Amino acid sequence: MFKEQKGITLVALVITIIVLLILAGVSISLVMGENGVLGQAANAVDATELGSVRDELNNALASIQTVYYANMATGDATPLRSYITGNYIKNECPNAESVTINPDPVTADGEVTVTYKHTKGKSYTCKLKVTARTITMSEDLKLVTE
Repeated sequence: MFKEQKGITLVALVITIIVLLILAGVSISLVMGENGVLGQAANAVDATELGSVRDELNNALASIQTVYYANMATGDATPLRSYITGNYIKNECPNAESVTINPDPVTADGEVTVTYKHTKGKSYTCKLKVTARTITMSEDLKLVTE
């Protein structure tokens, strides 16, 4: 009497679509949310850039101390602080658009503020402790928010 029908019912189709929409919503929130994949990737980029700038500045400071000690070994009595200039540090930092030192020139031992502007537009700042024979970062590098 009745023909046997094959296929899915409308109810099964609606339930399937609802389940797919729920899965899509969960997936989008995992990718796009604040702690999602894209947010974590952006944080990783910022942390990598900060680490790169820190390494460049540490290498520049090591270079300054190396030049100072090499000159001192040859009898040059120029004080270490006179080697600390924005241009010298910028030349040692390939990703620096500009480097400023405050005070510039460094005339006495103490704290010096360094502002590093990256070629990508972000600026960073840190403090250096300058003594007669050493330069160290006395304050870690920070992103300058404008």
